[in-house]
Amino acid sequence: FTTQIEDAIAIVDYIVENLRYQVNVRRIGMIGFSQGGLIGSVAASQDRRIDSLVLWNPPATPPFTYEGLIGRENIKAGLQLQREGVLNVSLHLEGTYLLDVTLGQGFFEDLFKVSPLAHIKDYKKPLMVVVGTQDLIVWPQPDQGINFLTHHKGFEKLVQLDADHIFNYWEGPEPEKLDDAIYWSTAWFLKTLNKKRFEKD
Repeated sequence: FTTQIEDAIAIVDYIVENLRYQVNVRRIGMIGFSQGGLIGSVAASQDRRIDSLVLWNPPATPPFTYEGLIGRENIKAGLQLQREGVLNVSLHLEGTYLLDVTLGQGFFEDLFKVSPLAHIKDYKKPLMVVVGTQDLIVWPQPDQGINFLTHHKGFEKLVQLDADHIFNYWEGPEPEKLDDAIYWSTAWFLKTLNKKRFEKD
């Protein structure tokens, strides 16, 4: 998580330093999906240039979420790794095999060191959390999403969609739930990144 948080902030650095003539670098929004939501919540708390934040199905309690995916025994083994050590694990969802991944020692350490809820307390700007109520990866929903709003102090909104973790993207040729997530997120940024409009409302 630590290096991904650094990457997210480096992206903001790049925008500010290189795109100031293409975009308004004084009004920057960030969106994070799943683990990216965890990353976004921490990055936004550490970088004051992020003016609005949207999180899609973010894990509020990483150890609980990842235990469901990689199993407690793998987490225990990962915590025993030496520096720079890696562990090959299989991801499962409710007993169904998903894929194999290689995780480093740093991942297992950060699993217990990086708390998105602790960090979101330090983020005072607008926050929207979009959750799929049928999410089996980051669950239970909407409780995980509500946790972020409980710890956040500022303008906020929770959007609940009757959808799974990826907003039913793979279910058909017209992923309407994903379109809904994009619609709500776009509307949020249009409102909260428009300073005059946001302050007027």
